[in-house]
Amino acid sequence: MLFSERLKKMDVLVRKEDVERVLDWLAHYGRFEPLVIDEQKAKEYHLRHEKNIELTQHITALVRRNEDLIMRMSGGVIPSHIEVNPDWHMGIGEIEARLSEIEKRYQKILEEMAELQRRKVDIEIRVRRLQFFATLDIPWQKLRNTSLFYVGFGAIAQSQYAGFVQAMSQLPVEIRYVDKIGEDVVVFFFCEAKQKESVEKVLKAVFYKEYGLPLEAADNPKQRLLQYSFDLNATYDEEEWLDRQKTKMENLFLPDLLAFREVLEYRKRLVEIREQMVSSQTVSLFAGWIPARDEAMVRFNIEKITSKRCTIETKDASRAMVEEGLEPPTLFDHPGILKPFETLVKTYGMPHYREIDPTLFSALTYVLMYGAMFGDVGQGLVLFLMGLVGSFLKVFRKFRSLMQIVMWVGVSSAIFGFVYGEFFGRHDIIQALWFSPRENVSQILLVAIGFGVGLISVAMILNVVNSFLEGDFAKMLFSSYGVAGMMFYWGVLGAVVIGFLGKPVPWYFTAMAFGGLIFIFLERPLAYLLFHHGKSFPNPAMGFFDLFETAITFLSNTISFMRIGAFALNHTALMGVVFLVDNMISQPFLKWIVLLFGNLFIIGFEGFVVGIQALRLEYYELYVKFFRGTGQAFDGLSLYKNKEE
Repeated sequence: MLFSERLKKMDVLVRKEDVERVLDWLAHYGRFEPLVIDEQKAKEYHLRHEKNIELTQHITALVRRNEDLIMRMSGGVIPSHIEVNPDWHMGIGEIEARLSEIEKRYQKILEEMAELQRRKVDIEIRVRRLQFFATLDIPWQKLRNTSLFYVGFGAIAQSQYAGFVQAMSQLPVEIRYVDKIGEDVVVFFFCEAKQKESVEKVLKAVFYKEYGLPLEAADNPKQRLLQYSFDLNATYDEEEWLDRQKTKMENLFLPDLLAFREVLEYRKRLVEIREQMVSSQTVSLFAGWIPARDEAMVRFNIEKITSKRCTIETKDASRAMVEEGLEPPTLFDHPGILKPFETLVKTYGMPHYREIDPTLFSALTYVLMYGAMFGDVGQGLVLFLMGLVGSFLKVFRKFRSLMQIVMWVGVSSAIFGFVYGEFFGRHDIIQALWFSPRENVSQILLVAIGFGVGLISVAMILNVVNSFLEGDFAKMLFSSYGVAGMMFYWGVLGAVVIGFLGKPVPWYFTAMAFGGLIFIFLERPLAYLLFHHGKSFPNPAMGFFDLFETAITFLSNTISFMRIGAFALNHTALMGVVFLVDNMISQPFLKWIVLLFGNLFIIGFEGFVVGIQALRLEYYELYVKFFRGTGQAFDGLSLYKNKEE
C-alpha cells in the first residue's frame, strides 16, 4: 500500500495466426498495457511494423457515425438506468450493417417529423393569414385582378428577416409584421405594381415563401378556418404519435449503440496494438506491462493458447527503466476500503512508479481532519447513512467513490462528536471524552497547530524518502522540505515550545535551526559542487530568496492548520444560531421544523465547506512537500474498463 503495484515488462513472440486469440485473452484479463516496439528491437528480430490504414480509417468513421447517433438519440445525456451488454465477438461488418439499419430507421422518422413540422407551420400560417385579412377594413377579395398594386403575404426565415427589412427600406414598399410561427416570420407588404420587379429580387434573395391572398376562403371564411383547425388538430395528434415512436426507437436502440461504442473502441485498440507490434510473414512480436505477481498466470495462458509455440521474456520494471529508458506506469494496489480515496490522489496527479503512493496517507489525514472540523455524533451519523445509502443506489453509481468517502468522514465526525461531547449541536446529551471546543478555545487551536506540525513533519519525511528513491540526494539533504528543512523547522519549533514554557532554550535547538538555514542557503551551490546539478555555478544571492520563502512557507503552513480548530468552533457557533431561533418560537411544530431544517442546512452547507477546507490542507500544505504527481496511470487493455467507470 505504500508503493504502487510492482510491474514487469513482457515481450511476447507468437505465430501470426495466434495473435488475435492471444490479444483477446489479454483484453479479457485486462491488466496488460501494450508498449510500442522500437525500431532497434524490430531490427534485432528482423521484423517490421505493419499498419492497416484503411481498417483504422474505417473503424474511426464507424466510431464517429455511432457517436453522432448516440448524441442525437440521447440529447447528449445518456440515462443512467441503461444497461450495456456488449457482444465482444461482433465483427466490424456486422456492426456496420446494424448501424446502417438503425441510422436508416431513425432518419426516416426524423424526416417524417420534419415534414410534419413543415405542414403544421404551413397550416398555422394559413390560419394566421385568414385572421389577418379578416381584420383589414378593405375589400381584399377584389384585389384578385388588380393591375395597380403588388400585394404579398408570406413567410421568411427569422435569420433573413433583418436583411429583408433593410433591403425593403430602400424601396417604396409598405411592410407589416404579422407574427412569428416556428422559425419563420410572417409578413404582409404592398406597393405599386411598377416596383414588382425590384421587390421580387429582394424576395428571392431572402428565400421568401409566398402564401398569397386567402381567395379560396373569400366566399366562406368561417368554413375554411374550421377546416384549417381540423387539419391542425390532426397534425398535433400525428406529432404526438411520431414523438412516441421516436422515444420508443431511442429506448430500443440506444443500448445497442452504447454496446457498439465499446466494441468499436476495443477493435480500434486492437488495431493500434497491431501497429505497435512488429511482424514478419509468420510471426509477431509485442510487448507490454503486467503486474509482477501475475507473470506465471499470464505466461501459462499464452502458452496454452499457442500450444507453447511462443517465446516469452520478462524483465523487472526497474531494470527496464535503466536498460531501455522506459517509464513504467502506475497501477494502484489497494484494498476496497482505500479505493475511494484514489480519487483524491488522481485529482492532484499520479505518483511515479518508484514514488511513495500517498493514498493511505491521504485517507487517514483527510478523514481525521474532516472529523476534527465537523465533530458531531448525530450529524456525523447522518453523513454516514447518506454515504452508505448512496453507495448502493444505482442513481449514484458514477459517484460511488464520493459516497464512500462521505460514509467514512461521517464515521470520523461521529467519533470526534464523542470527543467534543456534541450531539446535533447540543452539549448536554453526551459527555465529552476529552473537551468541548467552545469551552476551551485556546486549547482546540493549540491542538490543531500541534496536529499540523505532526502532519507537516510526516510530509517532509516522505519527501526525504521519495528523493532518496529518485536518487536526488541534493533535494533529500539540502532542500526546504528535505533534511535541512526538517532541521530548521524542528529546531525553531523546539525553541518556541521551550520558550513558551518559560525555560531556557537548549543550544542544540538553536544549532539545528541555524544549521538548517545554512544548508538551505547553500542548497544550489552544494547541489552543483557535490551532485553536478545545473550547467554553471549558481548565483549565491538566490539563497536569500530561498531562506525568505522557507521561513514564510513554514509559518503560513503551520498557522493554516488553525482552521481545523476554527471550524470546530464555527460548527458550535452555527448550531448556536439554530438554537437561538428555535428558542424564539413557542409553537412546538415550528420548533421541530427549525431544528430539522437548521441541521439539514448545516450538514449540507458546513459539511461541503469543511470538505473543501480539508482538501485544501491536503493539497496545499501536505502534498506540495512530497508528492510529485507526474506519473502516468496504468492503461490496461480491458474490455470492461468503460463499463466499470
